[in-house]
Amino acid sequence: MTMTKHEHQPSNVGAWVQWEVATKLCQLKLQGDSEWRVLLAVFLTSTRYGGRPAFLSIAELAQMTGLALRTVQVAISRLIEIGLIVRHSRYRSLGCTLVSQKSGETTSPESGVKERSDRRPGSARMSAHPKRSHVCASPKCINVFVNNTGMELSTFESVFTSKQIQAIYRMLAQSQGLLGVDPLDLELSDQHVALLELSVGTTFRQALQHVCDSSGNKRLAKDFVKAVLSLRLDERVQGVELTFK
Repeated sequence: MTMTKHEHQPSNVGAWVQWEVATKLCQLKLQGDSEWRVLLAVFLTSTRYGGRPAFLSIAELAQMTGLALRTVQVAISRLIEIGLIVRHSRYRSLGCTLVSQKSGETTSPESGVKERSDRRPGSARMSAHPKRSHVCASPKCINVFVNNTGMELSTFESVFTSKQIQAIYRMLAQSQGLLGVDPLDLELSDQHVALLELSVGTTFRQALQHVCDSSGNKRLAKDFVKAVLSLRLDERVQGVELTFK
């Protein structure tokens, strides 16, 4: 099994798995290679998005695992039979019983952001970013977020609108839930470096400071928000699909 290389990103990018669950996974005794491939595809997709059911078709699973369509179907039937995968009523929605069923939650140790496995609507899929993940955007949460950046809320409010602050907070909180580290320490893309009139290698944190020091420059504020929202398609945060050989 190989994973497409992520460039310029922390080594711990990806799905966070409880050690107890990882141990159970290692102790499984499955009959064939195909069952392992399909189980891992469903398990990792579900875990990556907070334990929600994996929204994957037979064709998508075949593409992910490199198996034939019929082989995938047989493997799913076998995994359902032995209780490792459950098929939900929703079309193409598969759940993995290795994900905690007690509370339906998995929690990133770094961000503290929780996702419920029984949340509706929406399911996880490898090709989509988790747009439906709900992050608390109460004034208290935003205050904590702003304080963690080392800046004052009044400084933020003099540069960004209320909606922009919420958008920045939500995207960074979701990104941290996937990364396990502070996304503000990631470098800006060349495109956004140019828009913000900064040098290559500038981090989001440095760019945020630059915008806050700009005496309320609304254009820079808008361009910074665009840079943050681009994280929803950034492979350093969202990762890339696994390729099985």
